[in-house]
Amino acid sequence: MWYLHASVRARSRDWALPCTHYVDPYGLAVRNRSCAEDLAQLAEHALAQPRIARIARLRSAKVRIGRIGLRWLATTNPLLRTRYPGTIGLKTGFTDHAGRCLV
Repeated sequence: MWYLHASVRARSRDWALPCTHYVDPYGLAVRNRSCAEDLAQLAEHALAQPRIARIARLRSAKVRIGRIGLRWLATTNPLLRTRYPGTIGLKTGFTDHAGRCLV
C-alpha cells in the first residue's frame, strides 16, 4: 500500500481540509475521500501557481512522453471542449463511489 509523505498530510491539516483523507498518491483507493468544499480549496491553491493555471486552461497540448515522443493530449473537461465562457479546467474523473467529478 502507498502512503503519502508526512508533509502532504501536514499540509492538508494546515489548509484546514476537514473532509479530505488520502491513503494513496493516485486517488484511487477506496479509503480516499474529500468533499466539494475541500476540492474547491485545493483548486484555489493549485491555480495560485502560474504554471498550473496556464496549463489548466488548455483544451489540448502536445507533450513529450519519454521514449514514445510527442503526442497530442486533449482535455476530458466538456466545458473546456465546448469553450464555455470562464471555464478553467482542473480535475475531471470518475469512480464507482463518487460518480463523475469536475472541479
